[in-house]
Amino acid sequence: MVEDDNGLDTLEMAVSVIIPTFNRRDRLERVLRALEHQTHRGPLEVVVVSDGSTDGSHEFLRSHGLDLDVMAVQIDNSGPAVARNVGIDHASKDLVLFLDDDVVPEPDLVEQHVREHGNSGNRHLVVIGPMLSPVDAEYEPWVEWEQFQLSKQYQSLGENDVEPSYRQFYTGNASLFREHLVRLGGFDSSFRRAEDVELAFRLHQAGLVFRFCPTARGMHYAERPFSSWRAMAFAYGRNNVIFARTGQDFMLRSMAEEFDERHGLQRVLVQRIVGGRLMEPTQFVLERLMRLSAALRARSLTRNLLSAMYGLDFYQGVAQELGSREELLTLLGRLGTDPDTFTPFFVLEQTLGHVTHTKNLVAALHNSQSLQLAVIPVEPGLGRFGSRLPGWSNWTVRAGLRARLGLRRVQRRYPDVTAHALFVHSQVPAVLLGRRLRSLPSVVSLDATPLQYDSLGASYSHEVGSRLAERIKLALNRRCFASADRLVTWSSWAKDGLCDDYGVRPDDVTVIPPGVDLEIWERPERTPTAGPVGILFVGGDLERKGGNLLLAAAATLANSDVPDFEIHIVTKTEISAPPPGVTVHHSLTANSPELIELYHRCEIFCLPTAGDCLPMVLAEAGAAGMALVSTDVGAISEIVRPGETGSLVPVGDERALSACLDGLLRDSALRQRFGRSAQELIRTEHDARKNARRLVELLADVAEFTLPPDWHVEDFGFDTATLRTASRTRGNEFEEVDRPPREIDGDRRGVVEHRPRG
Repeated sequence: MVEDDNGLDTLEMAVSVIIPTFNRRDRLERVLRALEHQTHRGPLEVVVVSDGSTDGSHEFLRSHGLDLDVMAVQIDNSGPAVARNVGIDHASKDLVLFLDDDVVPEPDLVEQHVREHGNSGNRHLVVIGPMLSPVDAEYEPWVEWEQFQLSKQYQSLGENDVEPSYRQFYTGNASLFREHLVRLGGFDSSFRRAEDVELAFRLHQAGLVFRFCPTARGMHYAERPFSSWRAMAFAYGRNNVIFARTGQDFMLRSMAEEFDERHGLQRVLVQRIVGGRLMEPTQFVLERLMRLSAALRARSLTRNLLSAMYGLDFYQGVAQELGSREELLTLLGRLGTDPDTFTPFFVLEQTLGHVTHTKNLVAALHNSQSLQLAVIPVEPGLGRFGSRLPGWSNWTVRAGLRARLGLRRVQRRYPDVTAHALFVHSQVPAVLLGRRLRSLPSVVSLDATPLQYDSLGASYSHEVGSRLAERIKLALNRRCFASADRLVTWSSWAKDGLCDDYGVRPDDVTVIPPGVDLEIWERPERTPTAGPVGILFVGGDLERKGGNLLLAAAATLANSDVPDFEIHIVTKTEISAPPPGVTVHHSLTANSPELIELYHRCEIFCLPTAGDCLPMVLAEAGAAGMALVSTDVGAISEIVRPGETGSLVPVGDERALSACLDGLLRDSALRQRFGRSAQELIRTEHDARKNARRLVELLADVAEFTLPPDWHVEDFGFDTATLRTASRTRGNEFEEVDRPPREIDGDRRGVVEHRPRG
């Protein structure tokens, strides 16, 4: 038996497989035969709930003769939500795996689910497996269309173009711990369709993390009458509105963005047909064309026609539940936007810590009813042919041109939307904006000046250019800073650099540090436990961030008489044979519950970095009440204040680091004092909502726009993975994102989409 550090048994975990079924005896038997031959070594029970079946399914279950622990439950026909809830009630194992009665598991499907949970060491995990098309399946055209849509999602998930979320939670092949289902009350039985997505959103709100496991494969022998397929589309549209009425408006909030992803002809049909007398005649014609196209084996045309039909029925359901066609068009933004709402455009660099800054900033602002945001992320990749283009390898050139393109697309696509102000972070994409900075009230933000970054260049593998190139760069940046109405820096260090090296007036610079969500990062004060003292390191680049120095110091401390300690390393760098007492975490993501729990468990945060401007992990650690240890580079001393919030050690000095950690390990009162001071500093200067409010008020001041006196920034409640795909955008922002299908050299290309909330 193998267990991870959280006690999750990776080989012999007990599993309950729950299968609701309705009149699919033959397909159900095929699923059970496949479960009979699973490679999983632990206890396995199968709970089959016959939801009013009349085809002999229950009789078969009572006398199946399978070498399998099957519990058969029969209920009156009540729908899949009720059937699954009954299955949950009868399940006796810790881990619950949902399968549909037409999804035949591969021999290792259960084992792959168990392994994914065990390897993660996280009980707050939802594992999603693919439902693939078997080679011997014969699908009707509309079912083949469904499978095609699924396959595109699985490809995007497998290639990391889309991060797994509640939007991909289908109970045909998914697993999680039963305790979460019980705690949240299971599926909402008032829904006969989309009940899985509704539950998934509640799981997401409860802090569970969704993960795609491509090796947990099920073969989907799907069948569905055409009338049922159309009814499904209509029901999903209605349910989106019903969800919103219960406060779960995540789908309605993204509907405008998703509508703009549709084919142009479909958008026209929806705007002119849905809710009118031509709806059914149009669907009749489309159906005849679809069947003719399918008979002629014109697969691509058939899929397009089915997409049009599905979209019409879907939006018909939305319109009916909203009450009118006009309400639908308002929702989709086709009846204009509110000119009295403050509309700033945000152009945001997406490299290193700027990615987390973007997510936190958008998260802090997305709920405000006084704002309408246009978010334009600027991605760093070269693209497919970028290495062949002269000058394209220069990040300033790429960022500037991509920022210009993003702004142009917003203005061309939505000519009626007026930008009141322009915010650009950082100066890299701002340098080539020129006229746009001057034509709009503008604020440029930066974490470090170019010259300050050059001074740290060795640790970033950044080389200073020739004397001529550096003179040109200096002139361009001075012009950029002069073009902006105001400048924002993350630190006083960066402000001093602007004033000293670029001649910027101090009154034109406002220091607004990046913020963290205190509600999730703050740790309630607690007394030290009798166990080992936790030391935490978080840094993707182990060498630059000083992780190797910490490992060397740990070896020194292990040979001394200091109190017991344990070290947790969160990094992307592979570490071969970490020493005893060191746990390495490779799969933790920003703001995830398991990462936050790790911050709350440890007492010392150690980042002996060789080069950084202002690492956001230090603010997160301070919010968690940890004693801070780092180096005096960049603006770090503005958070790690010696003798107040922690200690600073010289760069690369393993002896000084060992001595510093030695003192903290021996003095619990000192750790507590540093932690309390760090937490108070972050509350005062690094609260994301306070700083987002300051930023918006600065933009409004520059734009001479009067915000309502009661305007405020709401609580977060936001999916920080939003920027991966516009279909997951929630809130009152319309967002510029690159559309996959695939990522090459880190560059996301495709059609950009924007949509203000109607």
